[in-house]
Amino acid sequence: MMKISGFQQLFSASSHSTRSFTLTAGDHVLGRVLKLFPKQTALLKLNGMTMVGKLEAPLIVRQNYWFQVTSTEGELPHLKMISPIKQGSELVESLVQELRIEVNKESKKWLSNLVEQGHALTKEKVNSLGNILAKESLTEQTKEILTYMLKLRLPLSKEVFDALKNVMGSSSFSKELQAIKEYNPNSGLGKVIDSIFFQSSGAQNEPFKKTFVNWLQATNHNEKAYQMLQHLNLFPKSKREEDVLSVASRLFTLQQSEVKAVFLAKVQESFREGFDMVRQLSQEVYEQAGEYEAFSNAWKAIDQYSNSEVIKQLMGVQRLTAFFHAFGLSQEGGGALLNLLASEVKSVDDAGIREKMELLISRITGFQLLSQANGPLSNFYMEVPLLVGKQWRDVSIQWSGQRQENQGVNPNYCHILFYVNLEALQDVVISVNIQNRIITLQIINQYADLLKESGEKFTKSLVKKLEELDYQLSGVSYRALKQESSIEKKMSTSSYSYRGGVDFLI
Repeated sequence: MMKISGFQQLFSASSHSTRSFTLTAGDHVLGRVLKLFPKQTALLKLNGMTMVGKLEAPLIVRQNYWFQVTSTEGELPHLKMISPIKQGSELVESLVQELRIEVNKESKKWLSNLVEQGHALTKEKVNSLGNILAKESLTEQTKEILTYMLKLRLPLSKEVFDALKNVMGSSSFSKELQAIKEYNPNSGLGKVIDSIFFQSSGAQNEPFKKTFVNWLQATNHNEKAYQMLQHLNLFPKSKREEDVLSVASRLFTLQQSEVKAVFLAKVQESFREGFDMVRQLSQEVYEQAGEYEAFSNAWKAIDQYSNSEVIKQLMGVQRLTAFFHAFGLSQEGGGALLNLLASEVKSVDDAGIREKMELLISRITGFQLLSQANGPLSNFYMEVPLLVGKQWRDVSIQWSGQRQENQGVNPNYCHILFYVNLEALQDVVISVNIQNRIITLQIINQYADLLKESGEKFTKSLVKKLEELDYQLSGVSYRALKQESSIEKKMSTSSYSYRGGVDFLI
């Protein structure tokens, strides 16, 4: 799992955003007077940023002071000098005593470092931080989360802290979803979770799966559904539905009456395995019809469509939009998963499942907190399940770019980061930078040289597929992910050395 700040550092390394610093009344800030102007105004350096402010008393140039912001109304912030510069520990100590909160020595030292680093603290902020620290150990993760909350100006509450902590936690998002789904698969919640896994596993063949499942779910003869399969060239137009069921019965040693039920169960259990069965059946039916070339042409077209869809999903055109809606990150609202979790959690008798649901609610709330609009730009963060072979993996995604009305981020001008931990490759980061439909792709991994060696074979194919979608590939680069990187690895219980394995092709 990536640390949130690590993800942000990777993100900001390739973007050119300007720094911003917002003052609010009551903030305590460390500042330096650079130049004095008439009417008690001055050029100041606050929190590393240079700005003009209104002073309440004459001060000395090139002297450092602790200031309190008394007002932000009008053109200039009004600043009251608390005292000439002294150690941050003295300021924190005075605030802690005034607020009468219980904070240990280690926490006081960390709060002092915050103010000396330029973080604006009010009495209310110190009080809120103190309340959280009274219940949490001051680990590196705790420091990181609290610092991030200050940076994003999020509410300094225990609920917000827990939400971000759950996002950074080591538990598997995919496994939590699966456990909740298995508890009551036929409920509304179970169906929403099932749709999330469906988007992750078989989305590249979504039209085929939907049509095929519609046919399988019809217990009686369904001419319309079968004709749709023929329209998609899954079966030849010369063969009737009864012919297909008869072939399936012989091919897979089944009673003809149970063919649909068996296929439906297999497709729902594992779409990839189920779709392989569909391909076998399709081939057998085409061969019995003597249409060998037709089968080859039909499945060549299906495979080409599937490959194009994978690229589309990588660009976030379809899958990410569906996930945005499920997690309540889209501008249209949504949040079906979160709403159903909140409404059903109280009625669950199983304590273990109820705990997983509560953690999931907190985690998705964390996604929403990390997904913010900033002027004309939108930023989204989420985790989604990804099927790698027969195993589900968690993929962390951060997507930022120009905001479009009712459509989230503009896919022609955006930056997408994907992070996944794989068995052989371990931590993999894929950076997709899109400017005016021109794509720059960067793959970051500790085995970058080996990936480059094998990946270059597929560059021409990638260029061709992107051109079909009216995108242009500017270049693909590979970067080593070093030990001292800002990415937090999910700790493995066993050591691992590279033995030449490959998890999947990107």
